[in-house]
Amino acid sequence: MYMVDTFKNNKAAIDFLCDIKETVNKLAYMATSFALCKDKKLQRLGYCKYILGHFILLYRINEENHTVIIQRVFHSLQDYVNLV
Repeated sequence: MYMVDTFKNNKAAIDFLCDIKETVNKLAYMATSFALCKDKKLQRLGYCKYILGHFILLYRINEENHTVIIQRVFHSLQDYVNLV
């Protein structure tokens, strides 16, 4: 995992994975309560945004099979709109 390999910090990686798991559980129940991203490009791609601490999660909702798919995770300092 990036955090372990780059920062050599197992605890941070484990904590982040726990936060991601908790977020996935939240999104399972309330994903549609978050609006599409404000950026037009990301809207066209169907992305919703969830902020998790210093990270931005871009996800899509699959209405057909009622699933949430986290597509990308970015640090908040990244220019994530131009990286998609």
